[in-house]
Amino acid sequence: MRIGADAIPNVALQTAGDTTALFLARGIATLREAARYLWALPYGRVSNGLRPDLVLHEGRGTCTTKHALLACLAAEQEIDLALTLGVYEMTERNTPGVGPVLDRYGLEAIPEAHCYVVWQGERIDITRRVTAPEAITKFLYEERVSPKNVAPYKMRLHRQCLNEWRERGGTRTVKYSLEELWRIREECIAALERASTTSAECQTLVKGWATMDAKENAELMLEVFRAVERRDAQRMFGLCHADVEFHWPPSLPYGGVAQGFGGDRPKWSETWMPLQPTQAEQQMEPRIVAATDREVVVLWRQRGRSPNGEHLDTPVLGLYQVRDGKLARAQMFYFDPVAVADFLVRAS
Repeated sequence: MRIGADAIPNVALQTAGDTTALFLARGIATLREAARYLWALPYGRVSNGLRPDLVLHEGRGTCTTKHALLACLAAEQEIDLALTLGVYEMTERNTPGVGPVLDRYGLEAIPEAHCYVVWQGERIDITRRVTAPEAITKFLYEERVSPKNVAPYKMRLHRQCLNEWRERGGTRTVKYSLEELWRIREECIAALERASTTSAECQTLVKGWATMDAKENAELMLEVFRAVERRDAQRMFGLCHADVEFHWPPSLPYGGVAQGFGGDRPKWSETWMPLQPTQAEQQMEPRIVAATDREVVVLWRQRGRSPNGEHLDTPVLGLYQVRDGKLARAQMFYFDPVAVADFLVRAS
């Protein structure tokens, strides 16, 4: 199982259906960028599992909704990215975080249904961010599925496989009913959701960063945000390469690509600083979602107050590339760029 978005084809998105429009509106230009965006979102269930598009609106998703949404996007782009459903024996070694729950009930493993995509014969998972001691390589069951109504089908199949596993003696000496096993499985998922919550400080999604470079990169980005909040331009310049690139959604007044801090193109600072008169609007509340030795993903708040008193408070997901200890590239994805653009028009 390949983890992350790098194996997704880097194909430019063409204007197509509703799913494509949702990604293009967020400034996402390729299928791989879409996968990276979904990979960076926190793990969590949306309010309606039959609507994968809610992943973008609510800012979270599971293996089912994230991969279903990516498969829908690929289908609109006529790319054969196969949404796949597999059932495997979930343990602490292949899914870190569930061990304490399994131990409490005397289980070594429990079958889990997992969605992922397959591209050119390779399984790809854009929901798991942790490197487990053991990869998921053996499946009790596996099939290609349609993104439409995958959530209820997945549940029915999962319960069927769980019951068959129980009847084959999978629980060994401990005997549980199907409903009892299902509740234990739900506790495992709740443990994974809790593990995906991070504070604004340097903590990782599940188990801790793999390298010291990742920690240093996360610290760098938090310092960048502190400099912006303090309006400390000199500190900001010192934390970035001179040719740093800022990629903003094209629908915004400062949209497009800006290189460095000079030039006469519209800037984020010129747009937002007049609309942030107090500390309440200036606070960005950055939260590290993930970090590696090259990239950092940060969830932060874009806030503003118009002259007539209208308030805006919306989440932004940023993908930041670090080189030689300084920020080299930043790409920002607004959850609702249309609402932001409308606010700026009214505020002007």
